[in-house]
Amino acid sequence: MGDSDKLSTDSPQVQCLRAYKPRENDELALEKADVVMVTQQSSDGWLEGVRLSDGEQGWFPLQQVEFISNPEVRARNLKEAHRVKTAKLQLVEQQT
Repeated sequence: MGDSDKLSTDSPQVQCLRAYKPRENDELALEKADVVMVTQQSSDGWLEGVRLSDGEQGWFPLQQVEFISNPEVRARNLKEAHRVKTAKLQLVEQQT
């Protein structure tokens, strides 16, 4: 199963409200406006997710983000992430 199988429009997405600097190596650094697809949520206010822009994965505090409730926005974010990933792959192929 590839990474793209994990990414679906049904998965919750969050948008970062405030930048977050990780304190542990399993945490995800966030910049304002980053969009992250949530893979799991802990009971103590942490989320684990995959940043759509580059596929980085890690934990981050719930209070740094807001959930994106609009399914059309989530679908657009996924499409955009896929487009960027595809463009990067083509760039790599051209350089080899």
